[in-house]
Amino acid sequence: MTVAIPSLNKSGLSLPVGQLYFPSKSEYDEILEGIFERRYFTNHGPSAYEFEYELADFLNVKHVILTTNATIALAMMLKSAGIEGEVIVPSFTFVATVFAIKWAGCTPIFADIDENSHHINASRIQEKISENTKAILVPNLWGDTADIRELEALSKSTGVSLFFDSAQAFGCEYRGKRLGSYGKAEVFSFHATKILSAGEGGCVATNDDLLASKLRNMRSSYGAGKFAEVPLTSNARFSELQAEIGRWSLRHFARIVDNNRYLSHLYVAELDGVPGFKIREIQNASFSNSTYLIAEVNREEFGVGRDNVLKHLFNHGVNARRYFAPGIHRMKVMTDNANEPVSLPATEALSDRVIQLPLGSSVHEEDISRIGNLVRQSRSAF
Repeated sequence: MTVAIPSLNKSGLSLPVGQLYFPSKSEYDEILEGIFERRYFTNHGPSAYEFEYELADFLNVKHVILTTNATIALAMMLKSAGIEGEVIVPSFTFVATVFAIKWAGCTPIFADIDENSHHINASRIQEKISENTKAILVPNLWGDTADIRELEALSKSTGVSLFFDSAQAFGCEYRGKRLGSYGKAEVFSFHATKILSAGEGGCVATNDDLLASKLRNMRSSYGAGKFAEVPLTSNARFSELQAEIGRWSLRHFARIVDNNRYLSHLYVAELDGVPGFKIREIQNASFSNSTYLIAEVNREEFGVGRDNVLKHLFNHGVNARRYFAPGIHRMKVMTDNANEPVSLPATEALSDRVIQLPLGSSVHEEDISRIGNLVRQSRSAF
């Protein structure tokens, strides 16, 4: 049965695609009362420090550095690690992954993905490594992971630093080990659409003491903690309200994942056997946070393309989404500065097929049945 978690779905509103797991009104009032009693509202107060400690314990990592959002966490991670030059990254990722590389003063070099797993792999990266390559930034997508073991082996053999954008993968495990301590550092997101939510926010997790000190000194204009020399500072302070909502979410994490897993099973049962509509299965994670319900629409087998499915769902109050379209390598800001066109066949194929269906606090059993009917109806609606 569905786990009892506060729902934000209200009659007459479109069904959102994201998670939106938040405290109830009474819990929210209690959180605010505690913050006002302490008279400490932002700039890494007691709640933020407690949240960092709890996250580090949960992830089994030495350091967690909270930031205003995950985008600035990515840029700070690369900058504090002293990365200057080219960073290999897939184009099949959220745009912030790549733009954070540019914010850090580095140059993104796009590598194609594996069409089956949706992730970048070592062989694709190897093709792109040159004397200018300074880092590899790997997104862990869909509550799943890349093949981390082969990526770490590549990093070790080439001497190229490995980082992970695990914005979508909080709580996931690879070969029985929870994400957080892989590569040189990992970034997680606490946006409202993520499985662990602080409304907005992010963090860097690392076992590197010096990198952690640099990040804490870079995070605000006057530094914090043990002094470490940094090339610049920023304003990535984390508020007490973010911290308390995040702590609530962490306490309820297991129940939230269970609820998502239950809803995912309903989707599979509802849409199993629909020709050309394939729900993606977990490839590498030994434990998934079940944060996304991703499918591929094969136009030839399904009868219409992905965008027509989206249009039909949207017309009936369901805000499904496409991911990641177009591939970032095809965006004007990238093509205008490219010496020659970049060809990424797997990325381009998936960008035309991938669809995300609603999953999270607003979704109930009857919604999944309705969405299943809408998906099937879309085959003949155009």
